[in-house]
Amino acid sequence: MPIGAYKNDDTYSRDIAVLLNCCTEYAQQIVNDSRFKHDVNTRDDVLEAVTLYKEVLQQQPDSSVVIISVGYLLNLKNLISDDKGLQLVQKKVKDLIIIGRSWFPKDTRLPLSMNLGGQQINHTAAMASMKVFGDWPTPIHVAGNLMPKPYHRGKELIGMPENNPVREAYRIYRERYGDWDHHLADLETVFYAVYRDKMPGYFSWGTNGTPKIGLHSEPNGIRYFYNLWDTSEDSPHVYWLTREDKFAEISQRIGDSLIQPPK
Repeated sequence: MPIGAYKNDDTYSRDIAVLLNCCTEYAQQIVNDSRFKHDVNTRDDVLEAVTLYKEVLQQQPDSSVVIISVGYLLNLKNLISDDKGLQLVQKKVKDLIIIGRSWFPKDTRLPLSMNLGGQQINHTAAMASMKVFGDWPTPIHVAGNLMPKPYHRGKELIGMPENNPVREAYRIYRERYGDWDHHLADLETVFYAVYRDKMPGYFSWGTNGTPKIGLHSEPNGIRYFYNLWDTSEDSPHVYWLTREDKFAEISQRIGDSLIQPPK
């Protein structure tokens, strides 16, 4: 699987993150662990993300690519800010599926999701999210709901071999909470992307309106962002809702996938 990295300087946001004590180093601990063989140690070992996106997109059939984003949209912002990158997105990308918090109630400004740069964690990423939601040229799908705590998964990994990198990532991140079960927002997003056409009865969709991200206020130089599902404007964008009577089955499927041994 090709790997690319964001390589722009982001000193301001890193300083804010340190100030707010918001970040962990669990990924770096896994990189430094001799049990897990790898040939990538830092972002300098891989291609710049936009370069890689353009190389991969160029090789795909028109209107065939589904992009899934479960983190910051910095690379996607840079992709559509690049003339060739924007042309390739317009030609090759079917739709963009983005993790995020609920966009409901509609027409209500809600605190921007951490995964989009909100909660004052990464201002540069939040600004990138504004750009992507404002200018992305193909349909965007956003999550309208997420499965609550009773359906979280992770404890299945406790019994897995200790040289399993997924197990180690959960251990480092979750042990401090005394509970290995973690929310499934990232994995639900991937599940939706893979199964929305194969299992349409598990989801419903809404198209009336458009998702927006904006700057709410800026007290003391710290920016506060919001997300909003605005019903006053139409758009090609979509929100999906996972059916509540399917939560248990989807949670089980994801839990079963978590304990598959690495290949």
